[in-house]
Amino acid sequence: MAIEYDALLQKIGGFGRYQKVLLVVLFFPAIFDAMQGFLPNFILAEHEHRCKIPNEQDSYERNVTHHPVYNVSKCSVQYNGTSEECTEWVYDQSIFTDSLISSLNIVCDEKEWREHLILAALLGMFFGNIGNNLMSDLYGRKLTVCLDLIIYTIGSVPLPWTENRIALLFLRFLAGVGGVGYYQIAFILGTEQVSPQYRVAVNFLEHFIFTIGQFILCLVAYYLRDWHYLAMACGLPFLVTISHWFFIYESPRWLLAKGRTTEALEILKKAAKMNKVEFDFESDEIRINKEHAEPFLKSFKALFGSFRLVRRLLILAFCFFAVNLTYYGISLNIGILGGNIYINFAISTLMELLGVTFSLITLNRFGRKKMHCISLLIGGTSCLCTIFTSLYAPKDWITIALALIGKLAVTINFFVVYTFTAELFPTVLRGVAMGMCSTTGRIGTVSSAYIGALGKNLETDFGSALPLIIFGSVGLIAGMISLILPETTAKSLPETVNDAATLLDNKSSDVSKNAAVSVTEMDPTNSTRL
Repeated sequence: MAIEYDALLQKIGGFGRYQKVLLVVLFFPAIFDAMQGFLPNFILAEHEHRCKIPNEQDSYERNVTHHPVYNVSKCSVQYNGTSEECTEWVYDQSIFTDSLISSLNIVCDEKEWREHLILAALLGMFFGNIGNNLMSDLYGRKLTVCLDLIIYTIGSVPLPWTENRIALLFLRFLAGVGGVGYYQIAFILGTEQVSPQYRVAVNFLEHFIFTIGQFILCLVAYYLRDWHYLAMACGLPFLVTISHWFFIYESPRWLLAKGRTTEALEILKKAAKMNKVEFDFESDEIRINKEHAEPFLKSFKALFGSFRLVRRLLILAFCFFAVNLTYYGISLNIGILGGNIYINFAISTLMELLGVTFSLITLNRFGRKKMHCISLLIGGTSCLCTIFTSLYAPKDWITIALALIGKLAVTINFFVVYTFTAELFPTVLRGVAMGMCSTTGRIGTVSSAYIGALGKNLETDFGSALPLIIFGSVGLIAGMISLILPETTAKSLPETVNDAATLLDNKSSDVSKNAAVSVTEMDPTNSTRL
């Protein structure tokens, strides 16, 4: 009798001591990931400044705007009717004693370097999405996670001692590659080692630890106002992660999909032993996984030969674009809340924590598909409603409230869409599918910075609400086209392309049934459902 891998996990403990220890060790670096990822919010924040006048000994606070001899602005000094560009600046130290902006004088004609440094990390994420996920499917989850942590360490540790702009671009690029790769592949590795009903818990744990990292960053940044010390606090802890290779195991599901049954059995035996469960691994029940093993290239071709899977991939790719566009678009415009940067960042993080907690409570109850669609529709609607606040009720607090509702909704979807996508594609292509979707998401991330500036750059009746209107429109479209996706709650992860293509019709894939999934060959060109 053959048995599915998910059913086997149920027998040896789908969320026992083995899985709990593995997940804590695996996701612990997510704290450092969050701190390093959001570090630019503080070290590259707007740093108030003005030109330094010749022979000046006073601080920034001195009022020299109407100096009897010099007329001083942020970028130029007027003397005897002539204007000269600044070569030195004085910086306000009431919020930051020293920032990367003040250290490198990234102001005035050089201010675009701030965007260059941010873009470098985003480009690292963009290319990392492709390379890391492809590598994880070809060479394994464990190797990719550990390599990403090493890359992240190289991109983070030297940062406080680097003040060469080109070198900083390179370090930020490496941080982007390692950060996005670690987070995604660690999620896949964790998901593939627990029973289906605990996949939501895996997603929550990683996102929760990541959110805790944001709170820690906010607290540390409040006390460390010099960017050198703050960068040290966010970078040096990565040295600990180099030892991860010795504390995590490869995904048995991936090993079985590759036909490496002996290695998979060794790990499953260790899991059963730690979970204090006795199981006869010599039986023929696990052979179905070997039968399900498919060559990568064959599966890759089959993916694009299936109309259902291609359409599913395109829909989810657009959803990733919408979620990233809205999430980062609102976060990049968090300044509309007013107040200081530390309170604003804490409020934004609190909304994220509420979002992932709500998702944990409701995702299994209402299902992936419903949560995915509803969160996109609510988030899109709340952002679109700023049309009325900008035209008929120009109250900042109403716009802020609607933006926060949008942030909460899109955070919920961030939590849902990773689990949903992982469950809609077969094992051998799961990493590649998530990589493709996440890559389009990163395009949304990059686009959000430019779209977020439209409210200031374009004169319209909508004012600062214009970006939110665009975010809302994209979110609504994503929510509506997602209605044709299949539900995956309590279903076994598909092992092959055929399993994934027939997911909607598969009534025997419920985890409560231990029988193997029986699939039939279908003509993908005649498919009308996902």
